Amino acid sequence: MGFSLCCYYKLHYANAVFNLFIIRIVVMHLKEKVNSKADVVDISVGKRIKALRLVRGLSQEQVAQELGVSFQQVQKYEKGKNRLSASRIYALSEVLGVEVNDFYSDTEMRSGNTVKHLSVLESIGKEELEIIRLFERLSNRNVKKNFVKLLKSLLQDEK
Repeated sequence: MGFSLCCYYKLHYANAVFNLFIIRIVVMHLKEKVNSKADVVDISVGKRIKALRLVRGLSQEQVAQELGVSFQQVQKYEKGKNRLSASRIYALSEVLGVEVNDFYSDTEMRSGNTVKHLSVLESIGKEELEIIRLFERLSNRNVKKNFVKLLKSLLQDEK
């Protein structure tokens, strides 16, 4: 009927070669994605998430529980290895008690710099974080000013 067994095998072989070609392209694309570095925006947002979490005195486990993810996932967000969806960023803003735009700084992201001043929070100790948390809870501006004056006078006494 015009279609020989030889033509059938040639067609089948061509289809198999084509499928292998497509699979190789997909695998190469996946390897590129795995080997690509995290985007500067993802790293910047991740550092802000970590800094805000530390200031709030929350562990990765606590944030993860509130978000319904694993603490490893929170680690990946903080390192910029995994991107956050809009709904996840909104949920994080609720958990951390901030506005969504607090995760972004237009000038730092446009210039390609990571958040240097927030990385300082990664290296400070528990006492410093406690002072930040307590200071944040003060609502009276005069009390805050007096607290700063007190700290400055303590520094003078140390010299």
